[in-house]
Amino acid sequence: MSRVIDLTTHGRGGGPPGPLEHPAGVTVPFEGPSDSALIIPEIRSEIRSGAYDADMIALLDAAVRPGDRVLVIGAGLGILTTLIAKREDVARVIAVEANTALVPYIERTHALNGVEEVETVNAVLAEGKTGRVPFFARRDIRASSLLPHDRSWQQVMMVPFMDLNLILAEEQISLVVSEIPVVSAELLAQAELGPVERILLNAADDSAAAWADDGVCALLVARGYVPEASGTAVLFRRADTLDGGDEGAATAGTAPEEGIEEEEDADEEEEEDVNGENEEDVTREDEEDVTRKEEEDVIREDEEDEAE
Repeated sequence: MSRVIDLTTHGRGGGPPGPLEHPAGVTVPFEGPSDSALIIPEIRSEIRSGAYDADMIALLDAAVRPGDRVLVIGAGLGILTTLIAKREDVARVIAVEANTALVPYIERTHALNGVEEVETVNAVLAEGKTGRVPFFARRDIRASSLLPHDRSWQQVMMVPFMDLNLILAEEQISLVVSEIPVVSAELLAQAELGPVERILLNAADDSAAAWADDGVCALLVARGYVPEASGTAVLFRRADTLDGGDEGAATAGTAPEEGIEEEEDADEEEEEDVNGENEEDVTREDEEDVTRKEEEDVIREDEEDEAE
């Protein structure tokens, strides 16, 4: 019987495996059996190739600004939080992760990369909820969620709630980075976003649902955020924070449905113009009829005077 051996779980000569290097400049811990179980071969391959979080990383330059106070929802392996915290002039980074097993791993990633100023919190963000909620961890950490629907989960963790609106207001968050599924991100779209100027969202789990009429992207657009897409990631910037050039660049990345709506609006405007022109033509014809009638009346009166 053949057996598949994952060579990445063993070092040379049977020694311990070494850390993984993401091409974006992040070193990821990989030291033994517990890491091997957490970071499955598919994820290890994506980390080495740079495919892991690639679309989100591509938008970081546009998303992060000096002085930002950043909330990362679904911090995962700590790759994005590391890249954000290493940028100059970022004031604060808070990493929230629901998977209890990932919290110490995120802290190890930060330590391995010399990042010290990130606060890591194990919680599920909600609005006005207290107590704990079951979180279903799966073999692929990216598939873990609050939903037990397919029974593919391997472990259930009881995770405390944290009030999303409270953390946004108290910490004066200017940038939210969300790596959670679209179904969960809808909470973010309905939150009190007062200080939030930018939102970087990963819609990889269901991009179509993200742009549905009641999807998170559509909800954010309705609240005055302008989207710019890069693959499965979307950066939303509040319209009142954009200058002319930024707004033009951002609207280029909007969903296909918006282009259809714009065409429909243009058709409606054209139809209104045509109707307006028709009304003007009718009015002009009426005026000409009145003038012609007045002239006929004058001629008739002249003829009657001559006859007398």
